[in-house]
Amino acid sequence: MSRPLHVLLADDSLPDRLLAEVAFDAQDVPVHVTYCEDGQQVLDTLLRDDTERPDVIVLDLNMPRMDGHETLRHIRAHPDLRHYPVAILTSSASESDIAQAYAHLASLYMTKEIDLGRFTEQIGAFVGFYGQCLFDAAART
Repeated sequence: MSRPLHVLLADDSLPDRLLAEVAFDAQDVPVHVTYCEDGQQVLDTLLRDDTERPDVIVLDLNMPRMDGHETLRHIRAHPDLRHYPVAILTSSASESDIAQAYAHLASLYMTKEIDLGRFTEQIGAFVGFYGQCLFDAAART
């Protein structure tokens, strides 16, 4: 991969953001993560002219102001944002949450692993997949 994978991650929990930072930093490939605390901040960040465009957006479902489901609906409805891959990374394994996320065209749904080692492996698989997508896209241009 010629450049870092750029991830925009939205999670209102500081401990969860810190765990994500540890997991992303543990990867063998460079990953640049921009953190947001809620869905409204995600939209505001994506719509700013000076924002570095992410390769993938990662949303928690349970956030204040605008939760992950509502954020996903706004992203898919916006003509300038709908092309972004959006992954859900949440503690909810609820079938209704999973069905709702895919109904609104989530690219991926992951239930957060509780163990740090397994969470790091989960993030590694995520980074590997999206890093390969970035590499393949760069090779085609």
